[in-house]
Amino acid sequence: LQPFDILSVQIKSSADREISGIFNVSSMQNGMFANPGSFYIDGYSIDAEGKIDLPVLGEITVKGKTLEEVQELVQQHTNKYLNNSTVIVKLTSFKVTVLGEVKSPGQYFVYNNQATVLEALGMAGDSTTFGNRKTIKLIGQVSAGTQVVLLNLTQSDLLKSEYFFLMPGDVL
Repeated sequence: LQPFDILSVQIKSSADREISGIFNVSSMQNGMFANPGSFYIDGYSIDAEGKIDLPVLGEITVKGKTLEEVQELVQQHTNKYLNNSTVIVKLTSFKVTVLGEVKSPGQYFVYNNQATVLEALGMAGDSTTFGNRKTIKLIGQVSAGTQVVLLNLTQSDLLKSEYFFLMPGDVL
């Protein structure tokens, strides 16, 4: 996880639903029918220092951690207040932009923990007949700034490349 990602954090307890409600600020009743803007409004944005601020639990540093690590960390903090609770953490700000010679260029939300270059192209309807599969640009943010990498989709070593899996905010 990195600064400015948005997380959904839900804390549930079957033992005492009213008390577990104070740990959650989400107004969404059913995430299946929510639009992406709802995830931003009801989510927890990771600040520039890499922290989120949860009701009752306070600030928790999440930068550089995996979703599973954050879930365990929030669970440890929650266990101080609630018995038999369950913590669910999801990344809700995972979007990629696909531009150029594809059938449907645009911004696509990924409702999964990861997405590949090939999946993103698939979301955009694949390349047109004018698309060049040997020179696909991947633009992403790294700690030093913006990075541009050329990918060749016709080579099998792409599957082993560090760029095969996309990061939130990447542009193809």
